[in-house]
Amino acid sequence: MKILIIHPRLVVGGAEKVILLLANSLRRIGVKVNLLFSEIDMKALQLLGIETKDDSFIQNINQSKTRTNMGPFFKSIEYFEDLSKLYLFIKKVHDAYDVINPHNFPAYWSTVAIKNNIPVIWTCHEVFGPYGVFRDYYDESFLMKPLMKLSCQIDSQIVRKYVTKIITNSKRNAKLIAKRYNRRSEVIYPPINLEVYKRRKVNDKPVDGEFVMLQVGSLVKLKNQASSILALKIVKKIIPQSKLIILGNGPWKNRLTYLTKELKLTKDVIFMNYVDEATLAKIYSSCDLYLNPVLEQSFGLTPFEALASGTPTIVSRRCGAAEIIQRYAPEMLTEPRPRDIAQKILEVYKNYDRFMDKTEILGRIIARELSPTKYAEKTLMLIKSVLGEP
Repeated sequence: MKILIIHPRLVVGGAEKVILLLANSLRRIGVKVNLLFSEIDMKALQLLGIETKDDSFIQNINQSKTRTNMGPFFKSIEYFEDLSKLYLFIKKVHDAYDVINPHNFPAYWSTVAIKNNIPVIWTCHEVFGPYGVFRDYYDESFLMKPLMKLSCQIDSQIVRKYVTKIITNSKRNAKLIAKRYNRRSEVIYPPINLEVYKRRKVNDKPVDGEFVMLQVGSLVKLKNQASSILALKIVKKIIPQSKLIILGNGPWKNRLTYLTKELKLTKDVIFMNYVDEATLAKIYSSCDLYLNPVLEQSFGLTPFEALASGTPTIVSRRCGAAEIIQRYAPEMLTEPRPRDIAQKILEVYKNYDRFMDKTEILGRIIARELSPTKYAEKTLMLIKSVLGEP
């Protein structure tokens, strides 16, 4: 069996981690896998820290500059560039593969080039919509809504006509898929890199502070770092030496910096750019608490990376990750509002040993349920069922 996994630009993100872990795990169990990205940035590949054989990639790796603060116009142009590159390449090479496995938009749109000649199994990390930089303009611009409506109609037609099977990352996202496409999807919870995120708690904190909190991810509205900053302002009344590290980059950097200054928290909120996975694992394990107060997310790997690193976590009820947390540690869930987050932070602070006990239990569950091998085996089982193989 030979599988082609396709994705737009390789950047530092959860979907990219899943793709590289999947490819490596499939190869270990004897499956031939190639990876096709519209563009690969060597720096992003190094930061992701997942060793991948060079012959996995079927295009050259370059030193392209990672673009994090693009407006919607230039981001749209980038999507069209990605679509055209992937479409043209797939049209030439698809006959050499048994299955095409596209991931993020517009990768699955490019499978129109195949014309249903071979199965397309789409791994849907997010249902098409106004995410990232488009969210702000969608809320503020009257032109964005009709354009997005038209794009969603095209998206639905492509998925219904050209996608054979859908894999998704949570029951939450499966419901969105059913609503948008009237299609059933298979839920397979995504893996984390257990070779990196499996550490004992350490006391060497990255910043000075009695209680150091961390949030990791792109700086966009839906990640809701603003509520973490507002929650810190409340928490400091009870824990004066508390600190917050915000690690990531994105279009909301200036807004968050301004909010920090307005709240007079410039010494208490520390902004860090993306770091490599080994360094990130050390930061996770040395902080006292991880925050994941997202407004909306199909899943979310970072809470599980933190838990596997031995750090208690607060998770928004509005993400797919909450499905697992609800089952084993519902006390770690919260609504993503500043006062609710602050209240939960103080609850963890006052009952830290109890939350550490839960973290240890969750660490064992994560090692069992979110391993790359298990994810690859479940994915392969589904692919074989589509191909009619035993």
